[in-house]
Amino acid sequence: MRILLILVHGIGDYTKQEVNQRGSHFVRAIVKKNPGLKNKIEMKAVRYSDILQARQEAVWHQMLETSENFGQQDFSLRGLFRRIWVPARRFLLFNFSDAAVLGHMAHLPNSVYNLTMARIEDEIRDGWSRIPEDEQENTAVVLMGDSLGAHLMSNYIWDMQSKSLKMHDRDADSKAKLPADYEQVSLQAMRLFVSTGCNIPIFVSGMEHIQAIYNDRWGYNFKWLNIYDHDDLLGWPLNPLGDYHDPERRGLSYADIVEDRQINAHGGLRGYFLQSWNPFSHWQYWETGEVEALLAKMIGEIARDG
Repeated sequence: MRILLILVHGIGDYTKQEVNQRGSHFVRAIVKKNPGLKNKIEMKAVRYSDILQARQEAVWHQMLETSENFGQQDFSLRGLFRRIWVPARRFLLFNFSDAAVLGHMAHLPNSVYNLTMARIEDEIRDGWSRIPEDEQENTAVVLMGDSLGAHLMSNYIWDMQSKSLKMHDRDADSKAKLPADYEQVSLQAMRLFVSTGCNIPIFVSGMEHIQAIYNDRWGYNFKWLNIYDHDDLLGWPLNPLGDYHDPERRGLSYADIVEDRQINAHGGLRGYFLQSWNPFSHWQYWETGEVEALLAKMIGEIARDG
């Protein structure tokens, strides 16, 4: 069986070249750990950061250029500490601005949220186009979402399942209005969803009822593995959200659908000493050998067993 590996990046203003390089590096790493996957994986790196982060980058540079004592020029002890915390300021601006922008007027057709969902759908469609048509029936999807990317893909699947719910309640004429490739872009061929450094709790913790996507109906049949690091301020376990699930409402309990796994995220020896023990571990999951080995094993089982 072939594998369409869809990789969705997290916070950060990544170029198309950067997301492709990161994805290619990850594929090479897992093939090295499982040579049986050679020539079986088609990688598609999904980029959406230009929609979300272009204005954030502009605001950040404007702050650096025009704000007095914004972490530069002052060489006093106080100025030194300001300089140290400049990366933390950037971290907060880019992450929490994403949350605010995505939620703002999300119901409007041209909202940032809907533009992002449309981009993801187009990117997934492009991924499928890379699989020869006569091999698509024998292709399974593995989805990896990092940080905000995991939250966005959970939302994307929720929205697609909303369409599936409506489709099952309508007549054949209404069903015919769905795109011909609906099953592909809705990720019904997905067998594994891996979230790394997932920050879903930051978005949903204020809700009275917290519901997860389905993995067992409307053509869906996948496992959800959530990988996080205790030192990562944006990486959270998801099982505790199950305590706020309402069985009378649409959606599964996070406690029933997600397997949480805690690791020590680091990008090699240098990252082990500099980043594995602090919040900067947030950017290290896909460069961590433990994650590469785990995915090499799990993707290998899917390729073998279907």
